[in-house]
Amino acid sequence: MTKIINNNNKRYKAVSKTVLQQSYQCSPYTFRQWTKKINSRLGAYQGGLYTPKQVKIIVSHLGEPPLIEDVVYKPKF
Repeated sequence: MTKIINNNNKRYKAVSKTVLQQSYQCSPYTFRQWTKKINSRLGAYQGGLYTPKQVKIIVSHLGEPPLIEDVVYKPKF
């Protein structure tokens, strides 16, 4: 039995552009082209990380990345 989790219940981590590119398994150029349309919604990329809210916007725009475990927060307990 496969458990499907609603996208709204996931908590995302603050991650860098490199981590997001690797989770989507694409080049930096391709990632920039994919996110170009939503740059106004994303806001500034500050401190070398996208905030969890920005990551949620990117995932909702592009769909879940193949390596979703890189961007989803998992509690340690």
